[in-house]
Amino acid sequence: MKRLPAALATIALAALLPGAAPAQAASPAAAGAGSAASPPATAGRPAAPTLEALLARIGGKPLQEARFVEKKYLAVLDAPVESSGTLRYRAPGRLEKNTEHPVKESMMLDGDQLVVERNGRRRSLPAAQLPGVAALVGGLRDTLGGDAQALRRMFKVVVQGDASSWQIDLLPADVSAAQLVSRVTLRGREDQLLEVETLQADRDRSVMTLSSR
Repeated sequence: MKRLPAALATIALAALLPGAAPAQAASPAAAGAGSAASPPATAGRPAAPTLEALLARIGGKPLQEARFVEKKYLAVLDAPVESSGTLRYRAPGRLEKNTEHPVKESMMLDGDQLVVERNGRRRSLPAAQLPGVAALVGGLRDTLGGDAQALRRMFKVVVQGDASSWQIDLLPADVSAAQLVSRVTLRGREDQLLEVETLQADRDRSVMTLSSR
């Protein structure tokens, strides 16, 4: 897969996936994809929960809905680009992102099929054809679905914090995905996902904040 220049990669991905952005250079740690790591406990502080224990709290819900506000920080712009809308997960494997502002557009990952609708035009294709998109959207979908096995197949997973304030770092295992997406970081507390940060290979990043509807 021939790598696009950083600016062109940003534009190409934005055209296919509203609100998502490519990420920082692939970390050498990604070579160990498929394993999970948690920092050891320190004196007076409990050890980080395992991925399975954390996802058991987050997932297992047939329907999850949230409002989102997303800010994309691009090197070519002086101010972040902001969008907002709704995010909906429906078991067993469907994630919908509906952007309402500044323009109406939608993206859906249903199983392995990606569907994007913008300006009245609808495009459907296998997510495997867009590994960077699959890393961004698939990681979020599988987290909400509580699917630890799927996350381990696609990423090296690092869990930090505890149940009251946790963080999951996902480093893409796929080489093509890692050329666009360096890391996806999910933050939350208890059984609630509150923030998704994506770092790109060109050092651009996006931060999506979630709140209950």
